[in-house]
Amino acid sequence: MEEEPWWSPERIRRLPDSERAKAMSRLTEAVDHHMITRTTTDDLARLRSLRWLREHGLSALVD
Repeated sequence: MEEEPWWSPERIRRLPDSERAKAMSRLTEAVDHHMITRTTTDDLARLRSLRWLREHGLSALVD
């Protein structure tokens, strides 16, 4: 069976409290980057956000 992605609610729920806080911060950052890709007129900011999303396994939000 394939491992769940780091952002799945089930995986985050099973993490220890300290790791859960880090995962939630990372998830919040992912939402910020996703919003930037959809709303900014700054091409450089959009490219940086697209790169961050791809590097962190969220290419489904980009493509």
